Amino acid sequence: MRARAGLTAAERKPALEEMSGLHRFVKDAAADLSEADWVRKTPVIYGDGQDPYPTSPDDVLGWLRDHYREHVEQCPELVASWREMS
Repeated sequence: MRARAGLTAAERKPALEEMSGLHRFVKDAAADLSEADWVRKTPVIYGDGQDPYPTSPDDVLGWLRDHYREHVEQCPELVASWREMS
């Protein structure tokens, strides 16, 4: 699994720069939304054969925040695992 392998020293900086750019893109896109658009739902299909699911920008940012929180909780476990592997 790629996540367990980690990044090489040469891969680390480009990966962090890419992540920073993606974070900036999301932040800028969210900042440009009007209050009405922020909560407006639109049908989104998340996978082949699935029905559209009403989704707003607020939903997407909520899912993103929850995902980040999962990683924050997971980080100490990953660091401990990497130390054991070293």
